Amino acid sequence: MDSALFFQRRYMQCRRLTVFPALAAQIREGANVFGNNFLFSVKRRAYTRPYKGMKVFDNFNQLKKWKIGKAEKWLVDHAKFVGIDIDGLNHIITKDFKAHVNKRHGDPEKEEPQGQISVEENDYEYLPEVVKSPDRVILGAKNRQGLNVLNYAKKIGKGTVFYAEELLKSKKNNELRGKTMIIRKKDADDKLFKHFASNNGKNDLSQIKIIGPVSAGGYPSFYTD
Repeated sequence: MDSALFFQRRYMQCRRLTVFPALAAQIREGANVFGNNFLFSVKRRAYTRPYKGMKVFDNFNQLKKWKIGKAEKWLVDHAKFVGIDIDGLNHIITKDFKAHVNKRHGDPEKEEPQGQISVEENDYEYLPEVVKSPDRVILGAKNRQGLNVLNYAKKIGKGTVFYAEELLKSKKNNELRGKTMIIRKKDADDKLFKHFASNNGKNDLSQIKIIGPVSAGGYPSFYTD
């Protein structure tokens, strides 16, 4: 067995195969997933101090966070109009976001009575288009921590995606981070959209603006408060 594959397997053993189940399956088949140069540079720590050595992989582990797009100019401009600065920020979803959505909105038996469709793994692929060209956006909502919450609605083939993200601005996190997501069975009106944006009454909607519709490359206007 070549050294890269050996340390690759050693790494997966240390992680107990819980973080990378798909990669673990490929590795069992003998695939050199990570590549020789990367693994060789960390093999000593990964082998001799397996748990402390795993910190080397933290930045490499892109499964913790995904960039799904950059804030569009029309969104930046409209957000600025209501006092929110998101210029240059990226839309981000995390492993925790997916875990939350899967747990809260991934069970068909729970979603069906609420007029919703359970979220499946491939549904996350809609999110780049949801934030790029949504049908409607609610700006100005705030949660109990005082963070700005941006809400998006977009019709897809099987229903309407509602997606919410929080604006995080700090030295550590400076991004639009996904908070939750649901899929309504049918077209969603403003009443349902506002209910989603309120997070069951927990968020302040007193200063919101709704904009839309947004076509690709288009520039939407405010149409209601």
